Amino acid sequence: MPLLKLAAAHLAYGHVALLDAADFQIDPGERVALIGRNGSGKSSLLAILAGSGKLDDGEVWRQPGLRIGYVPQEPPFDPALTVFAAVVAGMGEVSQLLAEYHEVSHRMAEPDADHEALLTRMQTIQHDLEAAGAWTFEARAEQVIARFALDAEAQVGTLSGGQKKRLALAQALAVAPDVLSRPTRSARSTCGTRRRWRRRAPTSC
Repeated sequence: MPLLKLAAAHLAYGHVALLDAADFQIDPGERVALIGRNGSGKSSLLAILAGSGKLDDGEVWRQPGLRIGYVPQEPPFDPALTVFAAVVAGMGEVSQLLAEYHEVSHRMAEPDADHEALLTRMQTIQHDLEAAGAWTFEARAEQVIARFALDAEAQVGTLSGGQKKRLALAQALAVAPDVLSRPTRSARSTCGTRRRWRRRAPTSC
C-alpha cells in the first residue's frame, strides 16, 4: 500500500499550468528527488503532498495516520521563541505543554525564583503530559536539537541563516515522520520511494 498518492492533479498560476493531470505515488522505503527549473512547481507539489497546499483539481490520498514532516523553503519561525519551543511547535496539542514544562524547569533553577508556585505549576504540567503520553515527545525534541548542534535556550531571532535551516529540519524530524519533504538547492526531495511520476500531455482537439 502506498504512503500517499496524487491522481489527475491540476495546478496553475494564472495561465501557467504547473501540474497538468499529474500522477505521483510514494511507497514505503522509497526516496524521490524532483528536479526541474525554478518556477516549475516542485515546491508547490511538496506543499500539496504535505497538506499545506491545495490542488485546483484532482485527488490527494494519504495513508490514515501518516505523519509528514515538511520543511518549507522559508520556515515561518517566531523570532521570540526559544529553539526548544520552536521544535515542539510542530507537535500539535502537546506543544504548549512541552514548551511550558521546559520553561518552568529552567526557571526553577534561578536563585530568586518562586519555587513553591513553580513546583505547583510543574506538577500540573507533569500530570497533563502523562495523561497525553507526551514524555517521548520531549525526549525526541531534545535528541534532534542535540543532533543539529543547536542551543535549546537560544532565541530563534538570534540564529544565523544556517542555524535556522537546521532548526527547520529538527522541527520536522521531531515528529518522527513517515515521510519527510524538504527543498534543497539542487532538487526537491521526498524521503519515504521509488520514483513513480507521470505527467500526461493535454489532449488536442
